[in-house]
Amino acid sequence: MTKLHVEYDHSEYGGDALSDDKWCDHEDVVVYFKPTNVHLNRANANSWRNEDIDSDEEVKSGDTVYLVVVRYSDGDTFGHSTGNYSFWGAYKNVERAKNLKELIKKDAELIKNRHASKKEMIRIQNKSEKLCNQIMELATNPYASKYNWHGYFNDLEDVEIHVMTAI
Repeated sequence: MTKLHVEYDHSEYGGDALSDDKWCDHEDVVVYFKPTNVHLNRANANSWRNEDIDSDEEVKSGDTVYLVVVRYSDGDTFGHSTGNYSFWGAYKNVERAKNLKELIKKDAELIKNRHASKKEMIRIQNKSEKLCNQIMELATNPYASKYNWHGYFNDLEDVEIHVMTAI
């Protein structure tokens, strides 16, 4: 396993209040994100926007790394944001990255039915718990413990696999 340092671009716009009322709604915030580099040495990560993530096996300079990023929406009573992101895995094997992506998408699809009967919700929660255990077995990011697509205002937008070269 290798500790990788992922550099990325991040910007966001929106979020302005829709009126002068202090309890008013706000326009949606849109987040732009793009990973730019995967470094083997933190000292080479020039950007102040970088995050550490473990790989599933030893990575050397020039190796291809498949970076799994969850994109999700979030919000609260007064506003909503789209394009949020979290790092879930870094793999040398594309099949492991694809497996993680599919598990996350299955879980997100499963929990969409927020208005099911109590009996159905218990079944959904049990199934989701099993999927989440499988997800955590595959995830290589030690901080990826919050299922960002779970929650009343949250939804999974996409699971991206970025093909990067370690430097």
